[in-house]
Amino acid sequence: MQQSKRVSWIGALAGFGLVTLVFMPVVARTQYTTSLEERVRLLEQQTSLLTQRVANLERNSGAVGSDGIRRPFTGIGETWRITQILGTGGTLELANRTRWAVSGPDIDLVKGWRIGEIIEIQTNNNRTWPYMLVNTQKRQQVAAQYTGTR
Repeated sequence: MQQSKRVSWIGALAGFGLVTLVFMPVVARTQYTTSLEERVRLLEQQTSLLTQRVANLERNSGAVGSDGIRRPFTGIGETWRITQILGTGGTLELANRTRWAVSGPDIDLVKGWRIGEIIEIQTNNNRTWPYMLVNTQKRQQVAAQYTGTR
């Protein structure tokens, strides 16, 4: 009776493909498992591919306004504080981690802006610079492009 129970358990395990692992020598088992380094490499590759896909989606997606201009950033009307003014004022980073390229003629205006000031994101009727960043404290606005998130 004891023997038949053992045989039935082995039969059940065989149905799940577990018997081969249980009775397989350790050397043979290593063929079916991957090393930690291989798993890390695979995860890094998958992460890289996902990062590229997200970048493509951010670049190519978004709403098309009634003016026919595609705007990948869809948070129109949101207000955020400036967290960084990069370079000579040509790029702003807001508290939501979005980055914005400022149009050339408006860079001098941005040089007077300070970290912590509140910016409202609005639309602009310009295909090259489809957004308007409005400094609510200084009551100034600049044409901008959404360049992605940090």
